[in-house]
Amino acid sequence: MHYLTRMTTHTTADVDVIIPLYNVERYIARALRSVLAQTLLPRRILVVNDGSTDSGADVVSDVQRSNTTPTEIIHLYKPNGGLSSARNHGIGYATAAYVAFLDADDLWEPTKLELQMACLEQLRPEPVAMVYCRSHAIDEEDRSIAGSETLGWEPLRGRVFDQLLRVNLISGSASAVVIRRTCLETVGGFDQQLSALEDIDLWLRIAQEGSIDLVEKDLVALRRHPHNMQKDTTHMLRNMIIFYRKWFSHGRSRPEVMKEWGHLIAVFALRANDPAAARYMATTAFDADQRSALFPRTFGSLGLYMLLKRLRAHTNAIRR
Repeated sequence: MHYLTRMTTHTTADVDVIIPLYNVERYIARALRSVLAQTLLPRRILVVNDGSTDSGADVVSDVQRSNTTPTEIIHLYKPNGGLSSARNHGIGYATAAYVAFLDADDLWEPTKLELQMACLEQLRPEPVAMVYCRSHAIDEEDRSIAGSETLGWEPLRGRVFDQLLRVNLISGSASAVVIRRTCLETVGGFDQQLSALEDIDLWLRIAQEGSIDLVEKDLVALRRHPHNMQKDTTHMLRNMIIFYRKWFSHGRSRPEVMKEWGHLIAVFALRANDPAAARYMATTAFDADQRSALFPRTFGSLGLYMLLKRLRAHTNAIRR
């Protein structure tokens, strides 16, 4: 089924784009214009103002007034509830056949929607539930950051639940995906208990229901700046613990999954401002059986596992 509609000199797709807005007045106009510059335009942009306190709302209004495309920009308001809450609010207002997401500080390349919609509409034995694309990072001035490209990542296509459970290989975060709305209705939206890793949690639920495909092109610019939550290692570790506990029953019988999860817990605990407090938080979050599965080499001890990692890093530094 085709969801394309010819409108004057523009072509639009039956896509609603959801952009959460929270105190990013510096970037929101650029994000919106990157959507309005698409070679295949979405039907609507749903800007979800999540209790923003800066002048971002005025910037959105300015873009609305100057917009000459057939894409409608709708500004929704809600009390602050976090990124997952804002995205879910937008999903609740979405009526298009497909839903795309764009974080307000990220940018799309002009052909993103066109290429992804072509991928979604290919005739196949099983319709694709979600398609993603490659990405790279930019700084605060839109300059590309060398070495951040994801073109070399392992491509994920088809039924990819087992691969995703081990580690997130979907590049570009939520800004890179387009999802069938019927699939979102089946699996639900973003888990609001998670303020990080909420994207991979949703991708896993989608992967349980259907297939995923990839447009092997770099079509998204992810902005890095001092306020990125990924820089807060304790915050990330806390969310990793919630995520791993949620999915533990699926990963327990897969040694490669347990190895990867244990490694990441130790890495983030070591990088925390207070490694001892981080170790205590992670240790008390898992029961003895879970710790044995995550850290089998050290008989379930995260502390000993962290010590071995420190010693290995020290030895490698001496050898260099």
